[in-house]
Amino acid sequence: LYQMNCLMCHQKNGKGDGVRFPSIAASDWVNGNKDTLISVMLKGLEGPIKINGEPFVGMMPKFSQLPDQDIASILSYIRKNFGNNSDSVTKTEVAIVRQRLRLIKIKQMQLQNISETK
Repeated sequence: LYQMNCLMCHQKNGKGDGVRFPSIAASDWVNGNKDTLISVMLKGLEGPIKINGEPFVGMMPKFSQLPDQDIASILSYIRKNFGNNSDSVTKTEVAIVRQRLRLIKIKQMQLQNISETK
């Protein structure tokens, strides 16, 4: 799964290209909050960020089309490889974050509809 979805940008060694695609090796993002990492996979990410103190401006596409188990497998793989040593991500954790993001989106749409009718 990593090879099909992540390798092109983050490279075989997980170190990215150092310019557009950041390293996921020994990464504070990878080893940090699981919900944040899952959200990045589900929503993608664009704009300036810092990874291990290094600034990056780029774009990561969303992978929300992947099943929860595939996302959990990819994230577990990167959290256990490339100099990372964090606990695995479960299918249930991905499902919970996916549902939370759906509810947030619904709430935002409702608020937008209310403001447009005023």
